[in-house]
Amino acid sequence: MIAKRQTGDCTFEYYLNDGVYGSFNCKVFDHADPQPLTLDKEDDSGVACHRFRSILWGPTCDSLDKVHDGVHLPEIKVGEWLVFRDMGAYTMSAASTFNGFSKPTLKYIVSEFTEAILARTILGRELIDSLHETAENDPLSNVELKKLHTDTISHEIDNGLNRL
Repeated sequence: MIAKRQTGDCTFEYYLNDGVYGSFNCKVFDHADPQPLTLDKEDDSGVACHRFRSILWGPTCDSLDKVHDGVHLPEIKVGEWLVFRDMGAYTMSAASTFNGFSKPTLKYIVSEFTEAILARTILGRELIDSLHETAENDPLSNVELKKLHTDTISHEIDNGLNRL
């Protein structure tokens, strides 16, 4: 998240580093509705934080660059991440550099379970080695931290599926 503001009615508007002219073009072209997930948003007692009505905007200042309207999220600080699962194969290929914004950088998040499955194949081991090499060369890539967050997200999703 690159910026935020709070309106008088306890609604937060968050500005993301990506929008409908980038990876979220799937909202326009495919009518997809990717849901945001927060990373480790609990208070010190382990209780989930209060959620607020939130609007997610892309970075372009174009009124059409609205990623989500009315999703309920805990308060998020500038610099924290939101995760959107399973964005699809064509989100990057249809992205543009509208208004001078670069196409988004890809970050791969792999759970320990998925990594164990991938490690059983030659291609999977090559992928894992490549991800670890990227993590070592990119100071913002912390594979261990991302595994922890992914396991938290997987747990949230599993709990949601169990309620269906």
